[in-house]
Amino acid sequence: MEIFSRKKYFLFTLVVVVLIAGFALMAGPKENAGEFNTAIFNVRRLTLAPLLILSAFASLVFIIFKKS
Repeated sequence: MEIFSRKKYFLFTLVVVVLIAGFALMAGPKENAGEFNTAIFNVRRLTLAPLLILSAFASLVFIIFKKS
């Protein structure tokens, strides 16, 4: 007896990839550590990446608790 169906495993994997993409968008490129860069305040790092991560976590909860 399987706990999750094949479709749920696929959706779970897809959401984990979206989570990784969200954290990568939040991190951004590596730059000189000694210099202050104002690029940390752009829309991608402050708005888009956190919304992507929160939606991915919400999707995971929905996928896990949804009945087959």
